[in-house]
Amino acid sequence: MSTTRSESNCNLAIEAMVRKVMSEMAIKSANDSVVSTGTEETASLYTVSDHEISSSDDIASKKTKKQKKGRSRKSTSESKKMRKSKKSSSKDKKKNNKAKSKKNEKKISLIQKLLAELNALEQDGTEEHIVPSRIFVEGRALSNKSMVSSIASETDEVSTNTPSTATVGTKEFYNDVASKLRPHRKSICIQGDCSKFVDEPLLELEGKSVKDDDDNDFQAAFGPNDMRCLALVSHNEMKSTMKDFVIHHKHILKKFRLTGTQSTMKMLAEVFADEPDIVFGPSCNSGPLGGDAELVALMAGGNLGGILFFQDPMTSHPHQADIECLVRQAQVHNTVMATTPTTAMTIMEVFRIALMGEGKPELLPSFFFSLQSPTVEAYKNSQKKVVRSRSCVI
Repeated sequence: MSTTRSESNCNLAIEAMVRKVMSEMAIKSANDSVVSTGTEETASLYTVSDHEISSSDDIASKKTKKQKKGRSRKSTSESKKMRKSKKSSSKDKKKNNKAKSKKNEKKISLIQKLLAELNALEQDGTEEHIVPSRIFVEGRALSNKSMVSSIASETDEVSTNTPSTATVGTKEFYNDVASKLRPHRKSICIQGDCSKFVDEPLLELEGKSVKDDDDNDFQAAFGPNDMRCLALVSHNEMKSTMKDFVIHHKHILKKFRLTGTQSTMKMLAEVFADEPDIVFGPSCNSGPLGGDAELVALMAGGNLGGILFFQDPMTSHPHQADIECLVRQAQVHNTVMATTPTTAMTIMEVFRIALMGEGKPELLPSFFFSLQSPTVEAYKNSQKKVVRSRSCVI
């Protein structure tokens, strides 16, 4: 009995061990199957993601191709637009050139008609009654076909779009400048080889003054009474030069309150006889009789803003001391002063710029303020020292 019980117990123990091993083997096989299925699923996932990546690359390449095509289309459209604009601008230039050439042709025909009228008047002997004007002079010059050739050359330059500015130093340059200076030829007196350009009979009117076309009237920003006086002085041998100068710059000079010595003031009254708005300042005596000294008094009193002094350097003057005093005081008071016709001509252009439009009074300081030379202050300080030293001695 004891042996049978022990055997039965041993059998039970063996069965329990077998069951345990079998259960462990079952669990292991189950885990292996799960792992295998998981690896297959993950592999399938990776393959899907690679496909998606390849498809996205294809889409991006297609987009870049489309963008390149769009850019090329834009560039071609822009180039077409540029070509069209260039063509339109060239057409506009051609139209402008044609319009300019037509205007020049009209000018030629007009001047030729005036020339014919002038010749007819000369034949009738009625030229004395003709009012001098530059257009008739230019018409007379057409008899030599000089102006016709110049206008024709201008039309050629317009058609070829070549610059018409003459080079400095060439004959054309000096001829152009000299022709513009012709109204002032008696005042500036060009010398040397360039004098022949001024003396050529292009705009000559014998015995008559040629009007300066640049001296056009204008509305001044300041009235004559708003500024200090402008003095005109000329020696005996320079009075004709001063008269021509006043005629040429009449519309600028009448904007000022004019003063001067006795003979010059008489000339101004004759030139401006037809100007009701002209304003004259005080009239001074003749230079040798104290006229220059009177102008110095006006300057020192703050009533004189500028001086145009046409001096004669070739003649001795009995009032040389007064002349030197006038020039020196103009330097002391830092006043605008022209002692040559060329300087006066240049100053006239500054006057015109200063008075036109809204005005530029900063170009005319001596006509609005009392000024002095930069050396005056040093002189005053030295004089103070002299006075102090003298007072200490006393």
